[in-house]
Amino acid sequence: MALSDQISQLVTPAVESQGLFLEDVHIVSPGKHRIVTCIVDGPTSLNLDQVTAVSRAISELLDEATFMGETPFTLEVTSPGVDRPLPHLDIFPRTKAGCSRSSRLMARWLQGEEWNQMRPPLL
Repeated sequence: MALSDQISQLVTPAVESQGLFLEDVHIVSPGKHRIVTCIVDGPTSLNLDQVTAVSRAISELLDEATFMGETPFTLEVTSPGVDRPLPHLDIFPRTKAGCSRSSRLMARWLQGEEWNQMRPPLL
């Protein structure tokens, strides 16, 4: 199993216990060091207190994980940026209020609606 998958399995319960979800885990290894980036999100935009709490929970778990080995690592916990694609449509309702009509049409298409069925309203 890949290291990112092992990390995801380990930290997902801790993230979910705080009412959040783990979107992704990225690992880069520049030299003899790892940078582990956990991307978390929630039903509403995250505040700094939430990111701090989930970061501490993840850090404690990774410090104890034997599969991390002896390689030193830096943990980064972040929320997704506006330029990242939506990983799943569960979070779309919270974002659609500020989205343009084209974004809403794209979401309908992602949910399986055909483009030719989506007619713009007549003005």
